[in-house]
Amino acid sequence: MAAQPMALEGIRVLDLSFYLPGPFCTMMLADLGADVLHVERPGVGDPARDLPVRMGDTSALDWWVNRNKRSVALDLKSPAGREAFLDLVRRADIVVEGFRPGVADRLGVGYEACAKTNKAIIYCALSGYGQTGPYRDRTGHDINYAAESGMFDVTGHKDGPPVVIGFPVTDVGAGGLVASTAILAAYVHRLRTGEGQMIDVSILDGSVAMAGMQIMHALAGTPPVRGVDMNSGGVPYYRLYETADRGHIAVGSMEPHFWELLCRGLGRPDLAAAQHDPSVGVTLEALFREHPLPHWAAVLGEVHACVSPVVPVGQVKDHPQVRDREMITLMADRQGTLRPQVANPIRMSRTPPSLRSPAPQLGQCGDA
Repeated sequence: MAAQPMALEGIRVLDLSFYLPGPFCTMMLADLGADVLHVERPGVGDPARDLPVRMGDTSALDWWVNRNKRSVALDLKSPAGREAFLDLVRRADIVVEGFRPGVADRLGVGYEACAKTNKAIIYCALSGYGQTGPYRDRTGHDINYAAESGMFDVTGHKDGPPVVIGFPVTDVGAGGLVASTAILAAYVHRLRTGEGQMIDVSILDGSVAMAGMQIMHALAGTPPVRGVDMNSGGVPYYRLYETADRGHIAVGSMEPHFWELLCRGLGRPDLAAAQHDPSVGVTLEALFREHPLPHWAAVLGEVHACVSPVVPVGQVKDHPQVRDREMITLMADRQGTLRPQVANPIRMSRTPPSLRSPAPQLGQCGDA
């Protein structure tokens, strides 16, 4: 019996992006079987290659986000490099670029040039602020989009300053995942009509969408207050508590029946009727500080009250559920050495994603 083709097998993607948002998008496509060719600057490549945290002979970020891809080195500022790229566009289905607005057009590889070469091309321009608007030419990173979308305003303690979120939520979620969703929707449209199109993805737009619940509360006249709103730990049933060993436990017992189960598990059923009493938080603070985190993890682990230990990032690989789902796996590098890799989270019964090849060497498929 012939092997089942992968979900995106046969789809050809040209990736002009770098660092995290665009490469995460194209990694998701590559994991699902697309042939992704990373187009990089000769002699320099994606700056992510040179980041200081290393995994073998490349950066940990490059090792993760550029797996399952090939690489070609093209000088898009030269006529030969530009023509070589447009020749690739003739045989491609999708182009993803992460330049500031106008840069791709100046290089001669913008949507109009690509669509003239291949009218069915799907062209995704992924930028911080989008292709239009007064901020279109501004530079930014994850921290800027989280700041401007209101995310930081509702993150932190009451009467304290805003707190930086500990992972690049906007680059990955508001950028990479939004772009991959838009690309797949455009591809379905092309299957129906034969039409390609331009996709304009703004990470700020995506960040505003991700902050939608809090923004909608503000629009309804009840703006969330940092450290007071439920989602920033302002209520006793939805917050972090410190344990005796300076660990932390996350209580998410929002529904009354979960709260009641928590109170029983803590040996304090008398607190069940006081779920919304702010003073209960002080009681729980003292209670959780009586024992170390392993004690509470054991006591509350089977209570099913939406309670979890805060796992240090270096120990996530040992989490029983993460281990069972094989979300941290091993992958051979170019020298055959097995190295850890964060797996793709998608589970599909017929066409699952796979990790087939490590991040490529710069220009391994040629240069121009």
